[in-house]
Amino acid sequence: MALGTNTSSGCDLVVFSLAGPGGERPVRNANTADGDEFAPTLWKGRIAFARRLKGTARTLVYTRKLTAARSRPSERLPGAPAQTSSRGILELDLRAGKLAQIVRSTRSAEVRLVDVFDRSVRRLSRVGIGEGGQFFTGIGFAGADLGWALNCLVSCQPLVAGVYRYRLSTGALARADPPLRLGSAVIGLALFSSDGAYLIDGEPQEGGCGGSLEQSPRQCLLIRSRPLAFVSTHAR
Repeated sequence: MALGTNTSSGCDLVVFSLAGPGGERPVRNANTADGDEFAPTLWKGRIAFARRLKGTARTLVYTRKLTAARSRPSERLPGAPAQTSSRGILELDLRAGKLAQIVRSTRSAEVRLVDVFDRSVRRLSRVGIGEGGQFFTGIGFAGADLGWALNCLVSCQPLVAGVYRYRLSTGALARADPPLRLGSAVIGLALFSSDGAYLIDGEPQEGGCGGSLEQSPRQCLLIRSRPLAFVSTHAR
């Protein structure tokens, strides 16, 4: 089973089976008429998602059980900071009672870990938004680890671009160099083990995968890394 977003008329959550045909089924107990639901994530029957209220720039985060009665409202979770754009929630990933978030305000982007049950928030990393072209991408769990990528198209001091891994059991933070082409950035990431990841290698400064009107476009590459050499870091 997988969770997705149908954008044919606004944005609504749908669920579909990966095992075979069956089509999309709207998540009627979560979708609303006065908002667009997006960035869905699913873990053992519980979902988390973002909702952008129509006509506003306000974005909220919710969770609920897929089987919960439609009359029962979704539970509000900590989401984007108060000063935010309409894209305040960039990515979500749910595992057990933890919700990983990449959020963006008007001045910064953050990687955060939210406890679904007590609503506590732990900020794992933060970068300012500016001319350095800094951005986070690819938030996701693999076992007892949480991973994401940081890109710095110019600079994002004091942090360093790369793949970051946060160990849930100890709170240890580590960083590794991704296997990229010269001048490329990680535009997609998914950990598959404590030291392995799938990466999408692209050139966001050139519109995604690279190239221009004067040159033949370069293709984005999907890379399955060899074991990444993670080194402990304390820069957050």
